[in-house]
Amino acid sequence: MLINAILATVRILPPELAVILVRLILLIYLTVRADYRREINTNYRVIFGRERRWFWVRNAWRVGRNLALMAKIGTNFAYELIDRVLVYGENNNIKSRSREQELHMLMASFHFGVWEYLPQIFAQRSDSVAVVVSEQRNPVLDFWLKKLRTGHGVKLIFQISQLFRRLSSPGITGFMLDNTSRGRAVWIQLAGPVDGSQLMFRVPALPFQVLTRLANERKVEVKGVVPVFGYLRRGRLVVRIFPAGDEENAIRALFTMISEMPEEWIFWGKAGAVQRLVEAG
Repeated sequence: MLINAILATVRILPPELAVILVRLILLIYLTVRADYRREINTNYRVIFGRERRWFWVRNAWRVGRNLALMAKIGTNFAYELIDRVLVYGENNNIKSRSREQELHMLMASFHFGVWEYLPQIFAQRSDSVAVVVSEQRNPVLDFWLKKLRTGHGVKLIFQISQLFRRLSSPGITGFMLDNTSRGRAVWIQLAGPVDGSQLMFRVPALPFQVLTRLANERKVEVKGVVPVFGYLRRGRLVVRIFPAGDEENAIRALFTMISEMPEEWIFWGKAGAVQRLVEAG
């Protein structure tokens, strides 16, 4: 019940104290998880082509803040953040595009910044928002995630059949692409964000190859997936939206964001999903 106690405490603490608490917990956790520290260092070296020995501390410090803020979704503090959100990108007028053009938009994000805020933000700008999720192994964590994710009328999708029923009407359906250890996945090869070295990145196949194939079979039009990122800047919630595209487009958008704000991405728990081409071969 430790997770339950931590999350309940974080939600009732003032934001500043909640951030301090979660940062300390995460620093202690990574201190005892040598495997995760090695993975952080390895992934940083793979992506940036150089070592940064103590990057894991900076990563934990930033991610600790983000986790604390996401745990407060559904509180007055979170509502105030969402009310003041800034949205940047080619497709920032999500509501008019989905309603007036009768579009159903597929969006995808990663464990970057404050990703759990994204469905709540777009639920205020669209008639219907849903997120494709899987059941968590830990029942307490599963309960809390469902509680956080279903605010503002956001729906949760657990089966492909539910997804196809949604595609016939305007709205937004989101995917979290960092869950690289479950289900079918594909390897994407593309140039890294710094030195141009060829990298391999493993990404879930569902929103791309699987969904496209099934959509064609059922004569449902799918126009690509829109990469979207949420993060905090000077105390204000910011959303950045990239043009729609395939899986390579989504990973390229991720690398763009990582190169600008590396501490915002969770560098661990990827199960070897990021490799240099020579290492992948």
